[in-house]
Amino acid sequence: MNRKLLRITLIGLVALVALAAAWPALSAAVGFKVQTVKNVKTLGTQLDNTYYPGACEAPHAGVTLVVDYGSLRSGKPVVRCALHHGTDQLTGWSLFSAAGFKVAGTSDYPTGFVCRINGLPAQSQQDCLHTPTVAEGTWQYFVVGNSGSWKFSMMGAAMSHPKCGEVQGWRFVKISDGPGPYPPRATPKTAMCD
Repeated sequence: MNRKLLRITLIGLVALVALAAAWPALSAAVGFKVQTVKNVKTLGTQLDNTYYPGACEAPHAGVTLVVDYGSLRSGKPVVRCALHHGTDQLTGWSLFSAAGFKVAGTSDYPTGFVCRINGLPAQSQQDCLHTPTVAEGTWQYFVVGNSGSWKFSMMGAAMSHPKCGEVQGWRFVKISDGPGPYPPRATPKTAMCD
């Protein structure tokens, strides 16, 4: 991904986060009642945190989450199935907890920008006070498109609502990795749900 496209993508993501933050006030002005991102996070932490190692497939129904640590850690991506999930309560953000991962946002965007997954990158590499730069490295968010292959997500994890059988993925990328995009290094495998 060239620098200009990456810059436009990051600006778009920041604009989406800003819109999400302003949405409750905007919707109240026109008479809509909406759930805020904060409430979605609260609902997500109440989900049953059972998961199965590997992709979801019969008899294990749920949402598959792939985490590829990229240059942060050697080895294959971690693949887990968040069992029995796919309700409207689940978000891309709460999927981490449902699949047994710990996630941390930035001070600026605590549930709007993924800064750390299971403690990586380390505090010494990124302080997570502000949105990390591409030079420092950043987590990129992918979903599976209609073609069955990875597609860069155009919305943040807190705004995403994965359904049972779907696959979501994250990969840590630094500018030194070269032009991207860099989807997770695991073949996405969607599943059928009842």
